[in-house]
Amino acid sequence: MSLIFNGFKDRIQAEAFERAVKERFPERRTAIWMSYDEMAEACMARKNDVEADVFLHPLDPPIVLVSRIDAETYAESGEPEIEAMVEPFGGVFVGT
Repeated sequence: MSLIFNGFKDRIQAEAFERAVKERFPERRTAIWMSYDEMAEACMARKNDVEADVFLHPLDPPIVLVSRIDAETYAESGEPEIEAMVEPFGGVFVGT
């Protein structure tokens, strides 16, 4: 499962968020999808190494997936920081 973000105005904002995540958390895998259907199909086929459960409701592309890591606590996972990082890029955290 991955952290899922959407609501970006365009691919440029999504890519900027992806770069920021990779700079701060280089061990995280990321993916950007410009189509909900494409993301769902790839995840179902496991073509992509960044997995997401397929949401029952469509997401607004671009969609950015960020891999999760095992950690003792939620705070140690870095997820709260990643979730907070998205706002300046115009996106929102929608779940896992």
